[in-house]
Amino acid sequence: MTTEEYVIAQREFNFKPGEEVLITRSAEIRHEDGWINSWAPTMSKNVGKVGVVIEPENTEESGVRVSVNGSNYDYPYFVLQRLKITNEERMRIRKEQLNESRR
Repeated sequence: MTTEEYVIAQREFNFKPGEEVLITRSAEIRHEDGWINSWAPTMSKNVGKVGVVIEPENTEESGVRVSVNGSNYDYPYFVLQRLKITNEERMRIRKEQLNESRR
């Protein structure tokens, strides 16, 4: 997959700020499937955990910015599994994020 194809595929997932996602696995190889980043060893501690989407396209090819327990990384879209949440839950998460950013 080319970088351009990666960007198109990531956009199709249409992640939204405040959405919860499960980090399902690590990226297997450097620049897997057109993702321009490489998997940092510290990202592996979040595999299997739920995070919150901070920025759906931090920079288009770099991935989806996800926060897990205060650590933020740009994950490739293909390791993220969207978890269904209610609109009320989405608003609560967003309010918490705004409150944290004001501190």
